[in-house]
Amino acid sequence: MKKSWQRIRRYLKKYYLRITESIAFIPSVMGLLFALIAILILRFDATDFSQRLKDFLDIQFNDANTARSITVTLLAGILSLTVFSFSMVMVMLGQAISNSSPKIMDMLIEEKRQQIVLGCFIGTILYCLILTLNISSFEASYHIPTFSFFFGILLGVFNIFLFIYFINSVAQSIKPYDIISRIHHRTKAELKEHNTTSKYADSEKATEDIFSQNEWHPVSSPSSGYLQDVDVESLVNLAKEHDAIISIDVHFSSFVIKDTPLLSFSKEIEQDEALEKSIESSLTLYSGEFIEQNFNYGFQQLMEVAIKALSPGINDPGTALLCIDALSDCLALRMQIFDKSVYRDEEEQIRLITKPIDLNHLLHISFNPIRFYGKSDTRILARLLDTFGKLAFIDRHQKYYRQIFQHHSKMIIEDASQNIQNSNDREFINVIIGKMNKIRDYFDLKELKPADENNKDVSKMLI
Repeated sequence: MKKSWQRIRRYLKKYYLRITESIAFIPSVMGLLFALIAILILRFDATDFSQRLKDFLDIQFNDANTARSITVTLLAGILSLTVFSFSMVMVMLGQAISNSSPKIMDMLIEEKRQQIVLGCFIGTILYCLILTLNISSFEASYHIPTFSFFFGILLGVFNIFLFIYFINSVAQSIKPYDIISRIHHRTKAELKEHNTTSKYADSEKATEDIFSQNEWHPVSSPSSGYLQDVDVESLVNLAKEHDAIISIDVHFSSFVIKDTPLLSFSKEIEQDEALEKSIESSLTLYSGEFIEQNFNYGFQQLMEVAIKALSPGINDPGTALLCIDALSDCLALRMQIFDKSVYRDEEEQIRLITKPIDLNHLLHISFNPIRFYGKSDTRILARLLDTFGKLAFIDRHQKYYRQIFQHHSKMIIEDASQNIQNSNDREFINVIIGKMNKIRDYFDLKELKPADENNKDVSKMLI
């Protein structure tokens, strides 16, 4: 029974983000809410208390034809606003994708402000439709649902001002800075959550001897897809049931092919159908890049926005610099996360080991493409070097990432040496290299040679 509930929970979690982040979710819910409000106000209009309240406030409206005409006009107007608003959203998506990256489409669709506005429009349409039908039904007795009618007029006026807000919101949401800022803050939020949910601070020490002392037996993936998440509790219980340790052998956000190694047991386990179902119910495998599910996607999206900005068709290095700054802030948080996370059972026995994507790999997929496409731009290379200098300053005491930062800095300097020929630009980069070398016992970087000497060296190599 417990395993069945776990499978149901994993199934619901798998589709939860897809449903809630859909552009139709909030408008649909709000439409139903407005329809419910219309029914409740109409029921209130039919009560004796409502009639006494109308007499007390002296608000009577007995012209059914005029009321129906006004309601139908509101219905047609709000319907036009809704069609125009959806058209604006589609145009916005097309422009943002062409200027930034196709990967940000999900983020723009998930924009709650625009979904709420569309929900208000759809809800008002349903409200006016229900109200129009009820005005018709009361025509024989010349009775108008007064409170419902006036509330509908207030909704119509409110939607006009809401449409003005919607236009401003759409214009703001496609600005490069706004797009980068949203990706940046969502990635940081996921990094902080991942950091606070790390089970043990001794993760690195705890796993030093485990892999060398045990003979590991791989288990194949039951299906194909991107590994988004795992159910820690289920896998810990599964490992405890077999008195073993489970190690997830691939990084989160990696694409897994069916029947290829996905995880390993510290002892040989009979791979039957029951085990396969238990593993499948503990994994979240599907396509899609939700930053809330995995912070790696935030790094990838910032990188793609940067290289799109560096393309000849866009030619906007300023946007690329904003992306580098956002990446540097996120990398500083990533440095606080261990390369392996250890999970234990109630008896403090290690049962599960997972590993987020390591920092070196993260730098390769986020900074290397920017370095490649911006290798002839002095500002891009200088900002990349400056970023590694700042990250190295954070790591100056432990020196845990010294070799990684040294390696990537040398690649940037090599590209600068080959592609930057202006003497002033080379001197500008040398100033940054000099600052980096001043970090005690960290960097050992060679400055760029003067342009004339560099050209002579290149000529000798050609001869």
